Amino acid sequence: MKKVVKISIIIPMHNVEKYIATTLQSIIDQSINNVEVLCIDDHSEDNTQVIVSSLSKRYPFIHLLKNKNNLGVSESRNLGLDRASGKYVMFVDSDDKLESNMLELMYKAAIRQDADLVISNHMLFSGQGAFQNTFYEVFPSLRVEGEKKIINHPELFFLIYVWGKLFKCELLRDVRFPKKISYCEDQCPTVYAYLNANKIYMFPSAIYYYRQRDKDDSSLVRTADRNPHLAMSNIIDVLKINELYFRKFVKNSNIGKILFLHYLNRVILCNVSGVVRTMFVYAKPIEQIKIIKLMNQWIECYEDRVIQNVKGFHTVLIQQMMPFIQQSDIYVMKQYIVLLKNLKMKIEK
Repeated sequence: MKKVVKISIIIPMHNVEKYIATTLQSIIDQSINNVEVLCIDDHSEDNTQVIVSSLSKRYPFIHLLKNKNNLGVSESRNLGLDRASGKYVMFVDSDDKLESNMLELMYKAAIRQDADLVISNHMLFSGQGAFQNTFYEVFPSLRVEGEKKIINHPELFFLIYVWGKLFKCELLRDVRFPKKISYCEDQCPTVYAYLNANKIYMFPSAIYYYRQRDKDDSSLVRTADRNPHLAMSNIIDVLKINELYFRKFVKNSNIGKILFLHYLNRVILCNVSGVVRTMFVYAKPIEQIKIIKLMNQWIECYEDRVIQNVKGFHTVLIQQMMPFIQQSDIYVMKQYIVLLKNLKMKIEK
C-alpha cells in the first residue's frame, strides 16, 4: 500500500554546492516520516546537482528535478508545486535549515487546528551565530501561539515570505509564482494564502533558520539585489498583482483597501528601502536617475489618500533617501527634486 505523503518540501536551487547538503541533512534528520523533498535545479554550473543526486540514491524521498534552462526561482517553485503530492507543502530556501522537530510540530498543529496555513518562528543565522529577527521585537504578537485573522493582525505582512510556512496543498491549487519576477516574487502566493485561508495558525515553537549570506555570494533567490532597477521594477509588478488579490478576495472593499495599505507600507519599509540602500552602492548615477524616474511613475499611480495614509513613503523616500541624495551627482539630485515635489504635493493635499 502506497504511503500518504504528509508534506511536500520544495527547494529551488542554483549554484548552492556550499549549502545544499546542510539544508538537506536538516530535513533528513526530521522527526517525521512520509515526506517528499523536491529539489528543483535551475541550471546550476557547480556541483549542486551531483550532491543532490548522491543524496537521492541514499534517501528515496529526495527527488532531483532539473530545469532545461535557467528559468528563475518562480518557475522552479512552480514546477515543485506541479509535482507535489503531499497534503501540505513547505518551501525551503536552498541555504537554510530546519530545527529537527519543525516539520512534525507544524504538521501536528495543522491537523489539530484544522489550519490551512501554519506559520513558524524563524531565526536568522550566519557564521557569527543565530539571532532573532527584529520583527518579533516590534510585533510581539508574532511570537504568540494561536489563530491569526489577517484583518486583526496586519503585522502578518511582515512575515510575507513564502519559506517557514506550512500550506495546505489545496490552498495553493489555483495560484502560482509570477514568472520572470525574481525579487519579492514569493509575496504573491503568500498574500493569496493570507486572503484565502480559512484558518491561519501561528506556531512559534517550530523554528526555521534563515541564512544571511555574505554580500559577495550569489544564489537563485538573491540575484535581483544586485540590480536595484530590476528590483524596483519587480516590486511594482508584485504590488500590482497583489492589489488585484485584495480587490478580488476581500468581500468588503473598504477592508480590502485598509489591508492593502498595511501591506504597501510593509513593502516600502522593507523592500523599497532595500532598493534605496543598494542603488547608491551598486548603481551608477545614470542608473540611479532611471530608478528615481521609475519611483516617480510608481507614486503617480496612487491616489493622494494612499500616499497620505502610508507612512513608509515619507520614511523611505524622504527621510532615508535624502542623506544619499545630498552626496550624489547633480543630475541625480535634479531628478530626485522632481520626485520630492511630486511626493510632497500628494502628501500635503
